[in-house]
Amino acid sequence: MHEPAARPAGSPSVRRNKSARGDRRRSAEGTSRSIDGRTAIVLQARAGDRIDPAERVLLDPLIAAAREHLAGQDYLKGLAPPDTHDPDALDAAYQAAATQNESDWPDNPSQRATNQHFIDVTFGTKKREALKARADLAHAVTDWLAQPAADGGPQTRRPPLPIWTRLTDDERQTVDDRSVVAPAVRSPLRLSLVPSSTAWSR
Repeated sequence: MHEPAARPAGSPSVRRNKSARGDRRRSAEGTSRSIDGRTAIVLQARAGDRIDPAERVLLDPLIAAAREHLAGQDYLKGLAPPDTHDPDALDAAYQAAATQNESDWPDNPSQRATNQHFIDVTFGTKKREALKARADLAHAVTDWLAQPAADGGPQTRRPPLPIWTRLTDDERQTVDDRSVVAPAVRSPLRLSLVPSSTAWSR
């Protein structure tokens, strides 16, 4: 009984097999990029040993990156920025979060860097929102002071309550002091808009 002859490397059958494996690898890569990290991890676990070794070489680093990404998102939940528009408070919270990340992940620089990225983006977004809110507040106060009083004279009343309650004690004193200054000599109102540090703003 004769053994079947090995197919030449360039035979159509061999080319089809190689093409099929290549298609599976490309499909695996495309799938891993199109689905979310948690789903990719679940699918990999279910597939187990059925994953082709060549495909596993491709998938493993992608799954590892997905795990790291998800771990960073979960870690950030415990470091959420405070609900404030105070730049100094946000600066302090950011520094505390960065320090805690360094302390919690001393032996995993990759995870630490991923965590820090999420911290930078989240706190940076919060600070930009805070600075915009403070700028909008300053603009609202300046507009109010520029309005003439009912008798046509300079504005001497305090701003409406929704604006007034958002001001700090020092800012309220500034508004009170300025409300008796003639509009002709007023300069644009400047509240405390600039944070003590902007190094971490992204």
